[in-house]
Amino acid sequence: MPTFVIAEDHALVREGLALRLSLEPGWEVIGETGDGSEVEGLVVERRPDVLILDLQLDGMQGLEVCTAVRRRLPEQLILVLTANPEADVARRALDAGADGYLIKRGDGAELVHAIRTLLDGSGYISDDIGREVVSGGKVDTPVDALSPRERHVLALIAAGHGSREIADQLSISVGTVRKHRENLMQKLDLHSIAEVTSFAIKNGLYTPPRG
Repeated sequence: MPTFVIAEDHALVREGLALRLSLEPGWEVIGETGDGSEVEGLVVERRPDVLILDLQLDGMQGLEVCTAVRRRLPEQLILVLTANPEADVARRALDAGADGYLIKRGDGAELVHAIRTLLDGSGYISDDIGREVVSGGKVDTPVDALSPRERHVLALIAAGHGSREIADQLSISVGTVRKHRENLMQKLDLHSIAEVTSFAIKNGLYTPPRG
């Protein structure tokens, strides 16, 4: 049952988002705020599956919030929801740790699709700016193609952990771990655990113990 915290400075928009999410069976909004300085504490306290984050907030701007939350909770899923369609801003949000970037002019169906994409272990960028974001240099190396959670799963696989161990460590299902593994291996064109381990070592995601 996915849970959400909404960080949005307009109360009417927050209410609309909460209403739309409540239409999906089992989805629940467990926290809301319009003050950027409250977001990190709220997320740490409530531990939602997804943080829906506007970039324009009172108290503390969204990019700063994103960086702070990512530093505090590396596995937190963050979907930026903003009116700003500029590819450069999207790149900055992704660099700050966002897993997805959704333009507000989209409809409720796109919001749900974006959330489901994140929950399935992939990143999401609105179609109308996605190509520009990538062509503008966001994906400079294969590692940049991975979401923060995919990177963590990759490192744990390389360290020799099985799907059940990874699921327990990240508080996710075994099925979700398998989906992450499938996605990251497809993105990186890897075909075995040995290749995953080699890639992780070469790209600084895993350092094997000495001895």
